[in-house]
Amino acid sequence: MTDEEIVAAWDAVHEALDALPGWDVVRPSYHGEECLWVAYAHDARHTRARQPHTFVASRGLTEAEALRELAVALRGRVSEA
Repeated sequence: MTDEEIVAAWDAVHEALDALPGWDVVRPSYHGEECLWVAYAHDARHTRARQPHTFVASRGLTEAEALRELAVALRGRVSEA
C-alpha cells in the first residue's frame, strides 16, 4: 500500500462527506485479532446522550481498503436520503 493509495482513499471519503453535512470520520484503526482495518463515520449532530448515534462502519485488509469501503457506504447513505 502506498501513500498515494491512502491519500486517494481519504479524498474519496471527504468527497462523500461533502454531501452529508454534520458527518465526521474517525481515523481508521487496526484490529489485530481480526487482522482488519476498521473505519467509522458518524453524524456528529446527535449530541444528546439519549439520542442514538447514526454511524457507518467499514472494514478492509488495508487502511486504504477500509477507507474506500467507507466512501462507498457513505455515498450509499446519500442516495438513500
